Amino acid sequence: MLITTKILQSNTPSRASKTLNTSHTGSIPPLTLLQRNNTELQLLKLLQQHRDVDGWIVLIAPKVKPNKNFWASCQIPLEKILMIHPHQVKDLAKTVQRAINSASCKVVLHGGELTDEEATQLAQLAEKQQTALYPLTQAMVKQH
Repeated sequence: MLITTKILQSNTPSRASKTLNTSHTGSIPPLTLLQRNNTELQLLKLLQQHRDVDGWIVLIAPKVKPNKNFWASCQIPLEKILMIHPHQVKDLAKTVQRAINSASCKVVLHGGELTDEEATQLAQLAEKQQTALYPLTQAMVKQH
């Protein structure tokens, strides 16, 4: 059962390539690789949807590490994205609340888990502040 994943990255996005050898499954990659690719695709779609906003896009505690060269090649405005890594977050609800309350923040995407009460309160606050709020799905949260 040999599974190897090789990622070649360079400064030129067009040169980046990915090779997958899945001898035990034929042409189907392992489930975890499919989930990770789906996670990155979902995140990429959300970022593309909001790339023209006039303000910050805050990405809090993502479970996938973005490839800056790839995102740049997809015309994601990296200069508008503020990423707060999981190890920097002590209280997810308070971190999300601070981002929503920031006048210059227009989109907040967050990983991690919130209680139903916290999620409801943050959704109400985001609506009041006219900030787009996206909790990353459970499939996205369990990756990385």
